[in-house]
Amino acid sequence: MKQTEKIMKVSAIASLIGVSLMVMVSCQPQNTQTGPQPEELLGSFEYDGNTYGIRSVVVYPLGNDTQIWISETAGYKTVDEIEKSIGELVITIPNSKLGGQKETFEQTGNFIRYDEKENSGLCMVSCSIDKTSGNISFEFSSQSLKAAANAISGKYSGPYSEHTEPALVNQWAYNRKKADLTSAEYIEMENGSPSRIILYSSDYQALDFTIDANQLGKTVYLTTSNVPTGTSVLFDDGEEFKLRGSYGSIKVSIENEIMTASLSLTNEGGKTLRAEYSGEFKKSLGNKYDRCVFYSGSDGYGYNGRFAIQSMNVREDAQITFQFTPGAALQEGMMTDGNLIPTLKISRSMLNNGKIDLSKTEDEWSFTYHTFQVYSYDAAQTDRPRASEGSTLSVIKTDNGQYVIDLEVAYPVDKVITQDKVDENGNIVYTEVPKTDQFGTPMLDANGDPIMEKVPVKEQVTIQVPATIDLHYNSSTSNDK
Repeated sequence: MKQTEKIMKVSAIASLIGVSLMVMVSCQPQNTQTGPQPEELLGSFEYDGNTYGIRSVVVYPLGNDTQIWISETAGYKTVDEIEKSIGELVITIPNSKLGGQKETFEQTGNFIRYDEKENSGLCMVSCSIDKTSGNISFEFSSQSLKAAANAISGKYSGPYSEHTEPALVNQWAYNRKKADLTSAEYIEMENGSPSRIILYSSDYQALDFTIDANQLGKTVYLTTSNVPTGTSVLFDDGEEFKLRGSYGSIKVSIENEIMTASLSLTNEGGKTLRAEYSGEFKKSLGNKYDRCVFYSGSDGYGYNGRFAIQSMNVREDAQITFQFTPGAALQEGMMTDGNLIPTLKISRSMLNNGKIDLSKTEDEWSFTYHTFQVYSYDAAQTDRPRASEGSTLSVIKTDNGQYVIDLEVAYPVDKVITQDKVDENGNIVYTEVPKTDQFGTPMLDANGDPIMEKVPVKEQVTIQVPATIDLHYNSSTSNDK
């Protein structure tokens, strides 16, 4: 075989092998990438040398502020979901600062909180919200967080969810922690001081705040530069909610034995305090002066009124006897005859024993003042007036021999009233009487006969109503020797 033919044959074979190899390669499956794909983040933040992705953003409108709740976990749509997670990031910015411009200011009205640590010193926040597109853009930084020297900073641009807080119904809330409100008390101050309102959650004072008495039924507004005179707020059994630099409103209305109270406040640190209550309430008097207020149970007559207590005499024997000398009458109805000296007798065991429930105590005591006669329970004298439930007495003797006495007692008394007579089925009994004109002249029909009309039969019945005594005396502020 010629050299040329050998070369051509080898070339043909090589070509055939090349084609075969190409076919074999083309028939092999494509080499695809396996494992997780790179995550596309719309934002992140840096803290303590670490970078964290921003995967959930929830906007929480809060009065004059807007809170931005941020989580590293995707899929969260509410503040509740983020709050239950670990390491939530919260930014609060005044609504006036929304718009995208960078704002550098101190904590007042703005804070950054991460993992329960808030910013200390200066911080910067810029934020803009487009409700039409459902997107938010923000950037933030703080020099440091409390209890940690590390700075925090981050940025985000992307979609967000909006949190809507359910309305409070007989509830109170500090930030996002809620509890039920079970009862209320209104304390009117006799000395003209602001009225005190207490909202109870079970057995503790959830809120204890004051407003001027003439503001009842009106909305009291607080601004960061103005706190109305006489307004103060305590919460969670006595913790002060500082009003300087705070804003919000308080409204208390009383109508038909029902109190309606609404409170919504935000302090300079961004903490919120809210409450909504509507229901029955207890009414009492506070800042009492030396006086006795009494009601005999008789409307329009009898002994109803009040008087100042000029002085007090004390005799300590087997019992302790207090005799109060009335001063000038403060209201018509002061007793001017009979026994003019209100007298309180107590057992020694009742002294410095706190507020005593007079309806339940086994200690011997009595209070007498003219027709007012009320005593401790005596099995041998069951017909004697006995204190009703809710009656209380407190007698304090100080180290220097001064006395502070508070007596609030009620007991049932008989009262005769006139009412419509009813039969055994509870139906009103009627009788016919001649109808008269405006001058009292009997009216006649066309035949000259009296025109008769039905009127209810009246009868006198005896019912029980409470007679009440409210006495306060502080010998340290009197002229007693």
